[in-house]
Amino acid sequence: MFTTDDAPASSEGSEGYDTDDAGPTFVWGTNISDVFDYDPDLYTKMVRYPLEVLAIFDIVLMNMVGQINPLFENHIQTRIFNPKSSTSMRNLNPSDVERMVSLKGMIIRSSLIIPEIREAIFRCLLCNY
Repeated sequence: MFTTDDAPASSEGSEGYDTDDAGPTFVWGTNISDVFDYDPDLYTKMVRYPLEVLAIFDIVLMNMVGQINPLFENHIQTRIFNPKSSTSMRNLNPSDVERMVSLKGMIIRSSLIIPEIREAIFRCLLCNY
């Protein structure tokens, strides 16, 4: 287990491999509590609109790395950790959908996620489109 000042092992700037990508994905950890100390409005936007804000973080980070090393061609992904508040699974509400939430609890079992369908094609029975 890590303290609130430590990043999770997957967020320490090391490289990982995504099963869909052929090359490595480099991960950049961002302590979201530091973002709150710097700009509370940005923190609020990160919590309310995580998909949009994290996509912008990824683009800006790729541009910065491209300026430092123009030959760098791998993907960089931003991961955030250490939010200001956490909740338990029982306290999740429908209002938490599409928001960033931090859950606290104990993992009692984990397994790989294996998709049942990788690709599907649907056709209309009437017009065959």
